Amino acid sequence: MLPMPVNPLSLSELEDFKRSLSKPELSVKENYQTLRKLYSSFLINETNLSELEYRTTLKTITEDYLVEKSDCKSKIEGLKQQFKQVDNRIIAADQKLIRGIPDDLELMEKLISEQESIVEEQEKLIAAEQELLERISSTDIAHGKSLEKLEQAKINRLQPMTYRFARYTQDILTAEKSNRLKVQLAYLVPLLLVPLFFNYLASKIGLLPVKHSEDHLVLAHYIFFITIILFQFFVSERVVNLLSKLLSTKYLQTSVKKLEQMMNQNKERIRSLEHGNDSIT
Repeated sequence: MLPMPVNPLSLSELEDFKRSLSKPELSVKENYQTLRKLYSSFLINETNLSELEYRTTLKTITEDYLVEKSDCKSKIEGLKQQFKQVDNRIIAADQKLIRGIPDDLELMEKLISEQESIVEEQEKLIAAEQELLERISSTDIAHGKSLEKLEQAKINRLQPMTYRFARYTQDILTAEKSNRLKVQLAYLVPLLLVPLFFNYLASKIGLLPVKHSEDHLVLAHYIFFITIILFQFFVSERVVNLLSKLLSTKYLQTSVKKLEQMMNQNKERIRSLEHGNDSIT
């Protein structure tokens, strides 16, 4: 099992891997291992993107919340000033009453009108204050729900993402096993055809007995058996490596191309988020 990578994937690593596919000194097994490592590294890129999306959204939610709270606080301060002004009017009206009820009917009506105006103003201010308090409460509740929703969205993104990359790794392992099976089957073709060819050639030039009795069955095909043994000892490894390369190249190239596309999308999304943050700041 490959150790978990600690660094995110870079485009240079992808380019190096694409170049390595044409290098004969690297075995197909090493290529599959490297491909799994690249996908595991890219999981870190996706995790970092998820964290950036989380922080960006959290910043927006927090800033909107603080703006709303600041607006409410400013309006509350304004209400306090208005309450203070009403209190001053009440004190002034009380001082007039302390001097006694005026005999002048017009002055009396003005005093009553002032008191009614004060009461009306108080009711308006109390209603406005209550509305602001309800707005603050609603803002706090909405902010809490937004944070809860954000946390859940983060979990909902990370869990499927981890599963998806585990599936990628499993798909690569499956492809590697499938490639080995195909190589084993394809290897039978040269393993049989080459000895058959030499056996046929030997029979044509008279190196094999003409009569094929049961006693001379091995002798009648000794070139075939010798060629198989020599093929296994001296050529088989190179043939297997060649077949492995031929049968795995398309899958490896397709997989790394897919990874490169996801990598570009990841980087584009990160640039977009970072640019958005710069615009906000």
